[in-house]
Amino acid sequence: MLALFCKSPKFIKENSKLEIAVAGYPVTHFEANDQAEDITHLKQKVDAGASVVITQLFFENDQFFRFRDLAVKKGIKEEDVLKDD
Repeated sequence: MLALFCKSPKFIKENSKLEIAVAGYPVTHFEANDQAEDITHLKQKVDAGASVVITQLFFENDQFFRFRDLAVKKGIKEEDVLKDD
Protein backbone atom coordinates (compact mmCIF):
# COMPACT_ATOMS: atom_id res chain seq x y z
CA MET A 1 0.00 0.00 0.00
CA LEU A 2 2.81 2.41 0.89
CA ALA A 3 4.41 1.79 -2.52
CA LEU A 4 1.17 2.80 -4.22
CA PHE A 5 0.89 5.93 -2.08
CA CYS A 6 4.48 6.89 -2.86
CA LYS A 7 3.64 7.05 -6.58
CA SER A 8 0.32 8.87 -6.23
CA PRO A 9 1.48 12.20 -4.71
CA LYS A 10 4.07 12.74 -7.43
CA PHE A 11 1.43 12.14 -10.12
CA ILE A 12 -1.05 14.45 -8.37
CA LYS A 13 1.52 17.24 -7.91
CA GLU A 14 2.66 17.03 -11.54
CA ASN A 15 -0.88 17.00 -12.96
CA SER A 16 -2.92 19.25 -10.70
CA LYS A 17 -2.82 22.14 -8.25
CA LEU A 18 -3.97 20.02 -5.33
CA GLU A 19 -2.12 20.02 -2.03
CA ILE A 20 -1.46 16.70 -0.33
CA ALA A 21 -1.81 16.24 3.43
CA VAL A 22 -0.51 13.13 5.17
CA ALA A 23 -0.88 11.73 8.66
CA GLY A 24 1.81 12.02 11.32
CA TYR A 25 1.81 10.21 14.63
CA PRO A 26 3.38 11.90 17.68
CA VAL A 27 2.14 8.86 19.61
CA THR A 28 3.47 5.91 17.60
CA HIS A 29 0.97 4.33 15.21
CA PHE A 30 -0.24 0.97 16.47
CA GLU A 31 1.02 -0.82 13.34
CA ALA A 32 4.56 0.58 13.62
CA ASN A 33 7.25 -1.30 15.53
CA ASP A 34 8.56 1.93 17.04
CA GLN A 35 8.65 5.69 16.53
CA ALA A 36 11.74 5.47 14.31
CA GLU A 37 9.78 3.32 11.85
CA ASP A 38 6.90 5.81 12.00
CA ILE A 39 9.24 8.69 11.17
CA THR A 40 10.77 6.71 8.29
CA HIS A 41 7.30 6.21 6.80
CA LEU A 42 6.53 9.90 7.29
CA LYS A 43 9.75 10.83 5.47
CA GLN A 44 8.73 8.58 2.56
CA LYS A 45 5.33 10.30 2.39
CA VAL A 46 6.88 13.78 2.47
CA ASP A 47 9.47 12.82 -0.15
CA ALA A 48 6.64 11.49 -2.32
CA GLY A 49 5.09 14.95 -2.46
CA ALA A 50 3.11 15.65 0.69
CA SER A 51 2.85 19.36 1.35
CA VAL A 52 1.58 19.24 4.92
CA VAL A 53 1.59 16.80 7.84
CA ILE A 54 -1.52 16.60 10.01
CA THR A 55 -0.91 14.90 13.33
CA GLN A 56 -3.20 12.76 15.38
CA LEU A 57 -4.48 14.23 18.62
CA PHE A 58 -1.95 14.20 21.44
CA PHE A 59 -2.37 15.09 25.09
CA GLU A 60 1.23 15.75 26.09
CA ASN A 61 3.10 18.53 24.31
CA ASP A 62 6.36 16.67 24.91
CA GLN A 63 5.10 13.89 22.62
CA PHE A 64 4.69 16.34 19.77
CA PHE A 65 8.00 18.10 20.34
CA ARG A 66 9.84 14.76 20.42
CA PHE A 67 8.04 13.77 17.19
CA ARG A 68 8.95 17.09 15.57
CA ASP A 69 12.60 16.82 16.60
CA LEU A 70 12.87 13.26 15.25
CA ALA A 71 11.21 14.30 11.99
CA VAL A 72 13.65 17.19 11.54
CA LYS A 73 16.61 14.89 12.30
CA LYS A 74 15.32 12.54 9.59
CA GLY A 75 15.40 15.41 7.08
CA ILE A 76 11.79 16.55 7.14
CA LYS A 77 11.56 20.34 7.12
CA GLU A 78 10.05 21.77 10.28
CA GLU A 79 7.70 23.85 8.11
CA ASP A 80 6.14 20.61 6.82
CA VAL A 81 5.32 19.51 10.36
CA LEU A 82 4.48 22.92 11.86
CA LYS A 83 2.07 24.93 9.73
CA ASP A 84 0.53 28.08 11.09
CA ASP A 85 -1.78 28.96 8.23
